[in-house]
Amino acid sequence: MQQLRGRDIWLSDDGKCDSPGYNAKYCSYTLMDSKTQQIVNTELVQVTDTTSSVAMEKMGFKKCVDKIEGNNIKVSLVATDRHAGIRKLIRTDYPHITHNFDVWHFVKSLRKKLLAKAKKKDCDELAPWIQAICNHLWWCCQHCGQDAKTLREMWTSILKHIVNVHSWVDGEKFHQCAHPPISEEETRLKCWLKAGSSTHLALQEVVLKKTVLKDMEHLVHSCHTGALEVFHKSPEILSKEARIYIPAYASSYASGCTGPQYEY
Repeated sequence: MQQLRGRDIWLSDDGKCDSPGYNAKYCSYTLMDSKTQQIVNTELVQVTDTTSSVAMEKMGFKKCVDKIEGNNIKVSLVATDRHAGIRKLIRTDYPHITHNFDVWHFVKSLRKKLLAKAKKKDCDELAPWIQAICNHLWWCCQHCGQDAKTLREMWTSILKHIVNVHSWVDGEKFHQCAHPPISEEETRLKCWLKAGSSTHLALQEVVLKKTVLKDMEHLVHSCHTGALEVFHKSPEILSKEARIYIPAYASSYASGCTGPQYEY
């Protein structure tokens, strides 16, 4: 921890339980320094220490952060999934820490919503666009300049792009698609949606959902916990007997705050 003193650190946070669902008895919660990719702290929580198995991650987070800050280390940002309990805890107990959501988890949730819409009657035209829409969100998070308003305008521009509209006058910060001009041949071959169609309206429900737009403020740093996801999938991180085997660092894992690079 001596190496962490003297600078503002960004942490990637994630928990691993000994079993999925609501029957977990143990949770290993881990913090990784996003810059060095070193494991800086891990805590084991038992379900008997909390009110339920769902609350173990929240307690693990609190134990880890309190230990880090108790060693005079300044935490400026943490990246977690969208765990409601941790989200509230940071807002009430750690207002000095910027909270970002893991973009990968956010996109995964978005994909599920889009797939559900695509299965509805008269909305099958949405299916071929789902991967491009998810890539678009990654791109927006990486190029928004850490500004939530810009991110929202960039994100909602997909509703225009998908109906073959690539420049517009409304909005304050983003007025045209960032991709190169589309040739006539590409335009002819692309399966554009029709504005106002059932498929386009179904997409609007997902893109313009209030919770999605509100959560954009937690995506502006384009953080993700992919390194920890890989780390926690390593053998014997948490055995059934709750014995933990954690190396001092995990230098082979991908960076925790860069995300995949997508071309728009």
